[in-house]
Amino acid sequence: MSIIRRRGLLAGAGLASFMPGASAQAARERPQSLLIAGAPAIRDLITALGDAFREAHPGVTLHFEACTNATALLAMRNGATDLAAITSDLPADTVDERWHAWLVARNGVQVIAHPGIAAGGAALQPLAPLVVGRLISGAIVTWRELGGADLKVRPVLYLPGTPERYRTDAVLPGRPTAASSARVVGNAADMVAAVLATPGAMGLLGFGDAPGGTVALPCQDVAMDRTSLLSGRYPLTGSALLVSFGREPPLVQAFVQFARGPAGQAIAGRPPFVRIR
Repeated sequence: MSIIRRRGLLAGAGLASFMPGASAQAARERPQSLLIAGAPAIRDLITALGDAFREAHPGVTLHFEACTNATALLAMRNGATDLAAITSDLPADTVDERWHAWLVARNGVQVIAHPGIAAGGAALQPLAPLVVGRLISGAIVTWRELGGADLKVRPVLYLPGTPERYRTDAVLPGRPTAASSARVVGNAADMVAAVLATPGAMGLLGFGDAPGGTVALPCQDVAMDRTSLLSGRYPLTGSALLVSFGREPPLVQAFVQFARGPAGQAIAGRPPFVRIR
């Protein structure tokens, strides 16, 4: 169901409070709904925040509508959602002062590889985000092209439609199409096992995932850790950003304050996310 359609249904559900004969008591008891249009890469985080928020605010319901960052912002601009939840900063050309954004958490993607890619003391060239994309797409055929061993690059990716895959796609420039030979797995443990079992393999892990015996490759000579993610120095950094347009209703203000407050940040600090406070 589309965001606009759901927004219409939510608005329609509240009309009874304003109809003739509706009492003030009924209006006060009317359930409150919060609609958030957002990127599927952070759906699990926003849903967890929503569950905890409802415990503190009985009678509130939260609906999450998965969509692209651009669609979420458009819905917010057109009043079709209460909040947008996106995985990047606001576009640089956003100058309208009615836009408001609040960072809730960071996350990142770590490139890992089979130990054999550096056999014989080979030193890899620093990986840039575009290079990671070329490894995934098959444009770079062997590790030798990057100064490594003469092994064919064998990408291992998460299954399409999983939160891990969404987070991977969100931080890679251009969202490269995976090579036809790419292997897919369902979780981080299987990712590590597949990379270790396949000479030349490379994969991607989230923050907090144990790389096991694989080689963790820095990106542009920056290692992924809490400090580099919070500062944005790590090139494959993602965000969880709440965005509004215009004056925020009290329920929206309450949710934003909760997400950035102690209780919300305790949730935002669970891997693969990093709390900002």
